[in-house]
Amino acid sequence: MTRTLALTIALAVGALSFTPTAQAQDFNCNRATTATEMAICADGRLRAADREMARLYAIKLANDEETCRFRVTVQGQREWLRQRGTCGMNGGCLARIYSSRIRYLQNQIAEYEAD
Repeated sequence: MTRTLALTIALAVGALSFTPTAQAQDFNCNRATTATEMAICADGRLRAADREMARLYAIKLANDEETCRFRVTVQGQREWLRQRGTCGMNGGCLARIYSSRIRYLQNQIAEYEAD
């Protein structure tokens, strides 16, 4: 199971690398280049939200790995990253978009656990 999770995470990272802002997910602040990445790096709460979102996303991918939902999950994350990029340096916008995505992922994970 651990090997499967590691493979899933590796595939997700690889799949996300095809989007221009994909590296921003739980990214290295020393490599921040966009206004959005710099805003996240400058705010401890946003960095923590980014880490939590990345953790939940990895769990969701692991849950979806052998289902038709895997591609939908990856595409949804790409779209979310695009939306996040529209916030630029606006910390309030970033906080709202992270909060929304974290709630969504938590709800999705809870559905798996309920089954």
